[in-house]
Amino acid sequence: LSECLFFFAMGNLCAPPPPPVDQFKDPRVLEILLHRAEHVPKMDTFGKTDPYLRFTAGDVELRSSVKKNTLEPVWNEVLLMPIPPGVRRLEVSLYDWDKMGKDDMIGSETVDLDTLSRDRETHEALSMREAGKKRKIAPRVHLIFRCRGKQGWGR
Repeated sequence: LSECLFFFAMGNLCAPPPPPVDQFKDPRVLEILLHRAEHVPKMDTFGKTDPYLRFTAGDVELRSSVKKNTLEPVWNEVLLMPIPPGVRRLEVSLYDWDKMGKDDMIGSETVDLDTLSRDRETHEALSMREAGKKRKIAPRVHLIFRCRGKQGWGR
């Protein structure tokens, strides 16, 4: 709770913490270096967009902080995500936070965890796609992945 209060005081929303890494036998941990996004569309009637990212692997979910009123957010955050056994895909979703009502999904993309190497960083520029919407330029999220744990990674 004190962590949530700290993040709230800093102007960020607080997502529930991920499950402890030791919950899983032979854990794989994905280190996500979240850098920035570009070409984020204006989603709010007044102002720009309040973007954040949601990462989902099986039943584990993490969220980045919310960047207020921007179309080119810079996070420079590091997230550690335990990957449950048998999970082979990571869903990366870009949302617009709304003070009232439901947050709006801007787009999402899936990362095949088997393509990541435990021996080096993987730089990604993910184009976020939203079903049913065509944009001239898709929002793009810049990330770096590092695989931790010796077992279960593709390469």
